[in-house]
Amino acid sequence: MKRRALIVGSQTDGLTGVHGDVAAIEEALKAWGFATDLRIEGDATQAGILDGYRKLIAETQAGDAAVVYYSGHGGYVQNPFHTPGDATRAWFQFIVPTDIHSSGFRGLMDDDLSSLQAQLTDKTENVTTILDCCHAALMSRGQQRVKAHERSWVRGVVEYLERRGALHHRHQESNPLAVRLVACERHQSAYEGPLAGGGYGGFLTAALIDALREAKDVPVTWQALGMRVRERVVSMQPAQRPIVEGPRQRELFGLNLVDMTGAVTFFFYENKPALRCGRLLGSATGAVYGIMPLAAAGFDKNAMVAEARVTGVQGSISLVELLPRGAGEPRVDEGMLAYPISVPFERRPVVLQGDADSFAQLRERLKSNEHVVIVEEGGERVPMATVRARDGKLEVRDAEGEQRMWPAENSYGGAVQVAQLLTALAKGDALRKLENNGLEQGVRVTLGRVVDGERVVLRPGDVLHAGDNIYVDLENTSPTPVYVAVFDIGLSGSIALLTNSNPQGIRLTRDATYTFGASNGALEGQPISWSDKVPDEGLRRESLVVITTTEPQDFEALEVEVMGNARGEDKGPSRLERLMSHFRTGGRRDIPSERDAQGGLFHVRTQDFEVSPVPRKLAEQRASFLIDHAAKETSLLRSRSVVEASAIHSFSAVADEFALQLSEIKIHKNRAWFRTNVRVDTLVVTGGADKRAYRAATHHFPRVDDGDTLALSNLLVYLGTPRRFLDFSIWISRDDGERKELAELIAQTANDGAFRQALGVLGTIAVGPEAAAVVAGVAAAGTLGLAVDGVLRRAFPKTIGLYRTSFLARDAYGLGRHPKDGMIRAQDFSFRFSIQTQKGAS
Repeated sequence: MKRRALIVGSQTDGLTGVHGDVAAIEEALKAWGFATDLRIEGDATQAGILDGYRKLIAETQAGDAAVVYYSGHGGYVQNPFHTPGDATRAWFQFIVPTDIHSSGFRGLMDDDLSSLQAQLTDKTENVTTILDCCHAALMSRGQQRVKAHERSWVRGVVEYLERRGALHHRHQESNPLAVRLVACERHQSAYEGPLAGGGYGGFLTAALIDALREAKDVPVTWQALGMRVRERVVSMQPAQRPIVEGPRQRELFGLNLVDMTGAVTFFFYENKPALRCGRLLGSATGAVYGIMPLAAAGFDKNAMVAEARVTGVQGSISLVELLPRGAGEPRVDEGMLAYPISVPFERRPVVLQGDADSFAQLRERLKSNEHVVIVEEGGERVPMATVRARDGKLEVRDAEGEQRMWPAENSYGGAVQVAQLLTALAKGDALRKLENNGLEQGVRVTLGRVVDGERVVLRPGDVLHAGDNIYVDLENTSPTPVYVAVFDIGLSGSIALLTNSNPQGIRLTRDATYTFGASNGALEGQPISWSDKVPDEGLRRESLVVITTTEPQDFEALEVEVMGNARGEDKGPSRLERLMSHFRTGGRRDIPSERDAQGGLFHVRTQDFEVSPVPRKLAEQRASFLIDHAAKETSLLRSRSVVEASAIHSFSAVADEFALQLSEIKIHKNRAWFRTNVRVDTLVVTGGADKRAYRAATHHFPRVDDGDTLALSNLLVYLGTPRRFLDFSIWISRDDGERKELAELIAQTANDGAFRQALGVLGTIAVGPEAAAVVAGVAAAGTLGLAVDGVLRRAFPKTIGLYRTSFLARDAYGLGRHPKDGMIRAQDFSFRFSIQTQKGAS
């Protein structure tokens, strides 16, 4: 593996510290083993920067580490053609090469850089972008200089973009694999000025170099380093607040991920020790945090520098007293990370069902758990979850009775797994029930799914299916700027920050909008999946939690991972919560007045929805029938307990075979087929391997006229032993001499992917969990029926889908006559059928 870095310094328009920045960062990166390509002055023109970036892409190989660093001016311009809610971009951002004053606009736009970064991450995922610039155009302050380009360049940018036709394009979002350390948010400025150690340079670069020096040869994450850098920059210039975007949990210049859940930063507020967390992040008087050394990769109680006990909460900060770990005063420094040790929390009740001795190891794991308390069954408090011990397994069910994990071994490892899940469920329940704190609802939230690039709003009662692509629209309807974070409380109990491209909140000014799920210049949505660690035997509740605040927050501290990632995809950084993030050439972030004790106001909105494990394509594939009484997958999922009851149904003879007979069909009126030959095609589907899963039959009737009754004589269309369900369909067609039987027609489509997949499902449901098997089987039967309907209509365009029905084991597979009296009428047809058993069949 090789390490390469492109270092660009554009010292223009009054900046004097850029050359010092690039020299210092080059030295620092060389100490980390990077070969550098330095571009300044004549090499930092628009063409020179592009040449350096393309050279870096060409030389990079899979597994290499690549860094792109820029120091200089940043600019931004508002799109004059943008209106709130449309598909165009509101802002354009750019960096300023050294030839910016040449004829025409010579800047490099963020979508150009985004495209280059995408090409780089196509070569290697180990990419880091560092941008010490800004986009705001503010005045200089004292001896410090703003690294923003003057607004006199707005016109040139607009003309340039208009020539490119880019003003009306959607915003291009980039590959999220790269870590991005940016100097500030769009509404802020990045600064350069005199440095504490001497010299003059950018505050971000100076803080970064110090942090890299401290982290050398220690497994530190970008999240930890970013917090350290931010505190140092804020101490030099309170109006600038750097952030880390992308996969922050990676170790520096590597791909290894480290869990830093719950970490907040330590700093000094008016010379008093404090933490950057308020009530929103769970802090309260009496809470205790453990402060770790600067180079710590995670929490280790034995390595703590000090304990910090919260003495008061003011807005988004907590004042603390430091409790030394040994003799003397604790040695703490700004930017150290603090992890919650003891946080006041309403413990959620859990019931244990089974022999008391079966829970010895689980009780040991839960006795000091601050989020869960064991209560007696039937008490006053409704349990958040119930744990059952049986057959050497531990099973966890939530308040709705749904299983939240596959049964775990009743062992030490299983107890740890169950305790972890219960803790996550408790935290998710607390987040769902988090009360508003004085902020009026000012953000309009719309959740839906994306179909062919268009929005389909999720209505009350709608179900999302595995594989659906979702979006979330946010619009600030309040008169003041707010920060918004969107969380997903997943099937497995995990809490994921969906808007993690900006972990301190998406800043929305008045009437501003933001869409989670927009990427690559279009609304594509973000796919959801069903966790393979959660039983797929029914609908599960999932929740979207939208938190709006008046101040930026370290929202990632609220995340909880359990049993893998939030959506159950074991693909590392490609989990659901990894939003396709903007490539920012300088971010922006407000630093509110920490003196405002009323700060930290927030509003919480929770939207629950149900998720089905059955893909929508499979669930909605149904042929059209005049009468369709077949069970619907969504209805079965909603009534899982009823479906499960069918599992205990038994017949007196285990080996009974069921005979389905079509007793009578009468054609009342069919002038289009006047005195013609008629064919009746039937399909019966049940659980079983290959052709045993379905029976297809064709029956011919010559010269049928209006009012005729087909001579069926209790026509046998199925004889066999059903598994889980029995699905029955009837089609009527004009028999025009094409004598291919239905089985032959099916053979023409037997290699179709969906058809083969459905057969595979039917071949396995006989041994699967009852509820999941029934749901999957009925869905598969619908797929087969749709395929049969297709081949029949291609062969006989005037085919009529007459009837479809399905019976479960709880229905005794439909034993008896249907209907009990009379006939079933479907427009111009009437019919009846019966299902009987034949004892003793083998």
